Amino acid sequence: MRDAAGFFRHLELIGFIPKTVIDVGVASGTEEIYSALPDAYYVLIEAVAEYEPALQKILQRLNGEYILTAVSDEQGEAQMMVQEPFYVSSLQYGDSVPDTAIRTVPVDRLDNIMGQRNLEGPVLLKTDCQGHDLQVIQGAGAQLPKIDMIICEMPVYGPWGGGAEFIDYVQGLDDLGFSFYDIWGCLYRPGDNRLQNLDLVFVHTDGKLRQNKLFTQGEHNLNLFGEAPKQTAPTQTPPSAKHGTIKTMLRKLLGR
Repeated sequence: MRDAAGFFRHLELIGFIPKTVIDVGVASGTEEIYSALPDAYYVLIEAVAEYEPALQKILQRLNGEYILTAVSDEQGEAQMMVQEPFYVSSLQYGDSVPDTAIRTVPVDRLDNIMGQRNLEGPVLLKTDCQGHDLQVIQGAGAQLPKIDMIICEMPVYGPWGGGAEFIDYVQGLDDLGFSFYDIWGCLYRPGDNRLQNLDLVFVHTDGKLRQNKLFTQGEHNLNLFGEAPKQTAPTQTPPSAKHGTIKTMLRKLLGR
């Protein structure tokens, strides 16, 4: 499985260069995206106030803005679990969380945030919200057609013993008109090294990125969006190595 840099080399080959990146759940930053898209306009959204210095530092080298708010499918206020390490903070939490770790935070919807701004497309949305990502995307509402690509963290199992799981995310995004496109990354939990989260890429089901689906149609997508690639194509993985990687990942997905 290729890394984030390889994924962005693929996007360069087809000429898909996001002009706006909405990063929901920034924490200390998503360097893989920032390095690959240094000229994009960034809307950095983070609910944990302790990360504000990190947001300010990121915008010293990138063009954009930051917003201190949680994001969901409803607007208002909500109780959020905030504890160290702060990147585990979430609107999703279980009964075992102490009251001292709960704080009230403002909550906004993506359709409201996007509707207040004139954002240039293509738009890339990245979410890393510790089990609340589906609600974040659902909150984009009427602005969903303006989002060209989504990189979404998906829990294989419901966080904190409940909530949406992998299949719920796939079905939920399908209902919103988005289909699976690529694998961005994954996370294995400590202890037993079980697969915990998948970071997957989704695009519009009927969009340009999915129009050439056959194995033999790869060359048809070169410069699909009319921009010349900045780099040459990465070296092709030998079939034996590629199949071994896929088999290894499938074994882990199936628990074998």
